[in-house]
Amino acid sequence: MLIALEWINESIDIKFLNLEYLINKLTIGGFEVENIIRKYNLSKKIIILDIFSTANRADTLSINGMSKEFSNLLNKPYKKSNYLKQSFKWENKFKKWIISSSKEYDCSAFFIVMLEDLIKHDTPNWLKQKLLSSGYIPKNNLLDYKHYIFLETGYPFEFYDLEKIYSYLNSSNFQIRFEKIKNNKIVINNDTFLYKLQVPFVKGNINCLPISIIGTLNNEKFCCTSKTKSILLEGSVFSPTFIYQQSRLSKLKTDRSIKYQKKIENDKLISSFYKLIKLLKVFNPDLKCKLHTISDILINSNDQITLNYNYIIHILGPIKRAYKNIKKNIDPILISNYLTQLKLPFTYNRLNLTWNISIPSFRKNDIFYPIDVIEEIARLYSYNKFLTRVPTIEKIGKKDKSFEIKKKVVLSYINFGFTELIHYSLENKNNSYQFPFHHIIRLRNPLTFEYSNLRVSLIPNLLKTVKNNLRYNNSMLQGFEFGHIFHMSSFANFQEFEYNSGIFGGIKNRTIWSNHSKFLSWFEAKGKIEQIFNQLNIKTTWNTSVCLKYEKIFHPYRIVNIYSYDRNHLGTFGQIHPILAKKLKILKPLFIFEFNFNKIKIEIEKQKLVKYKDYIFYPIINKNLSFEINHNVRFLDLKNLLVTNGTKFLKKIILLDEYENISMSTNKQSICIRLIFQSNTQTLQNNNVDNIVNNLKNQLIKVYNVSFKG
Repeated sequence: MLIALEWINESIDIKFLNLEYLINKLTIGGFEVENIIRKYNLSKKIIILDIFSTANRADTLSINGMSKEFSNLLNKPYKKSNYLKQSFKWENKFKKWIISSSKEYDCSAFFIVMLEDLIKHDTPNWLKQKLLSSGYIPKNNLLDYKHYIFLETGYPFEFYDLEKIYSYLNSSNFQIRFEKIKNNKIVINNDTFLYKLQVPFVKGNINCLPISIIGTLNNEKFCCTSKTKSILLEGSVFSPTFIYQQSRLSKLKTDRSIKYQKKIENDKLISSFYKLIKLLKVFNPDLKCKLHTISDILINSNDQITLNYNYIIHILGPIKRAYKNIKKNIDPILISNYLTQLKLPFTYNRLNLTWNISIPSFRKNDIFYPIDVIEEIARLYSYNKFLTRVPTIEKIGKKDKSFEIKKKVVLSYINFGFTELIHYSLENKNNSYQFPFHHIIRLRNPLTFEYSNLRVSLIPNLLKTVKNNLRYNNSMLQGFEFGHIFHMSSFANFQEFEYNSGIFGGIKNRTIWSNHSKFLSWFEAKGKIEQIFNQLNIKTTWNTSVCLKYEKIFHPYRIVNIYSYDRNHLGTFGQIHPILAKKLKILKPLFIFEFNFNKIKIEIEKQKLVKYKDYIFYPIINKNLSFEINHNVRFLDLKNLLVTNGTKFLKKIILLDEYENISMSTNKQSICIRLIFQSNTQTLQNNNVDNIVNNLKNQLIKVYNVSFKG
């Protein structure tokens, strides 16, 4: 909204205020100054502010409303307009005329006045200048008066040509009625646009003659012209909900309907009407005014809010002082002054330090609760004068080690591309058929058959989820789950453990651009599990013994039990059993693991604090070895042989690739490893490293009968 400071100065003395100070006050007060426009009018500089107000402050969308806001923020007296010092004393007459239809259509105020002997339509120069400063182009006719009152007071009055109405009716006697009309009625507004409405809407009728869509659009046939000598003036206030619904359904939007949608209170409607009549009488002293129709003007009772001083201090906190060590709260007397400044009537209880506040009609749209009044007090005092303190929130309970370790393990899985899954801990009998019967705990009185057993393992639910994903043509799932499992011991005791299971594989990947994409191999899957344990800093050993519990789930030849160096059984890893995969219609190679989280937690808790180690400045030397070796040789045994004979300079052994082909010898596989050499005290020479590598080759040929390539 464009606000000319010269217009505001007529109500509030701001002539000598610094512009930057004024804008800062508006900003702290919750208004946004979007632009500053400087114009010259007859060698006089005019400053115009483009101010944006929040949606709940409809009372500031007029010059009068913004002037009152300036008065509140600057604590300056508000001067009432001279036009309103004398009234026409029509209020008693207004009360005698009542119509009932306005209430049905959410109308809180409505009146019609006939103005006759309107000879001159010219607009005073000062009024034209004010319209120009607010973005309106003066037309030097009755519309200028209507726009001026709309800008100053916020009330959208409407004019109709009374003589045209008489000629259409062939009578000077008429009544005003509201009527809901059906679809496909055509209305033409005074901008010569044709509207064919497809929804029901409410129109204003004079006898049976439609003159408007109430609160939105007027009939062009009765708009005023330069020849108009008498007018029918409508003043009304409609419910914003009613106007919004009518505008949305009819897809009509005008300045008047937009204003109604922001909610107008009716307490100043009559005084705004007085001012309009006074303006018209400037050039038309013989103007005759006749009240035709008036409805009940509904004045709502003021709401009451009780404000407690302790609650104010709790919300706003102490104020800033010159001495930082001294804390002081806002004074109760100052709060009372601010309430007076805000024009909020109140009674103050000194003993209890409470204020009983009556909310006036012009602030009913934005003040509902005590916190709203506190916000107003803070606006006037200025937010930046209160100390900014972050509240100390007491934590309930504390994070235990188990939670922190679990967070670390979850992060490791997520880093390797897994998704966390959650399943119910109860399952049906068919879900547990792969496990020994004596391990299963059955519920005696289950709620439904679907939840008749406590789960023995997390794996069945993971397989079920993968199966459902594939059935709906979704991608293969790479997921993990933390949960509790239950089983019965040999002594018929119920036992509960926290386990961690996961499932992956079944997705084709291309590791080398020249090769075709392929599924994850058994060897690569083992490497992925090793990487997870390396990230958790847990050293493990692997054993190929078969666990009876999982004999129907894992492949008989591709299953390993994973142990810590202390021989604690951490869990089991393997490929899905072919029979189970066929039954579940999973045709892709899947790998499954299930670990005892309690034992993993123990291994992580054993880890000592990492000590700082100086960075080695001497360079490393990489040597790659490619050779064919028998299938039965474990990589762990191969690695131990290399470490034993690789001297102290061999720092790391990395498996680069594993390859099998039909052209190769039976029970043979080709692998490529990288040997990383580095010294802590000197730069290694190539000939020294070559001697070590040759020795390692001889050992590999001697022990495992390998054949090197190239």
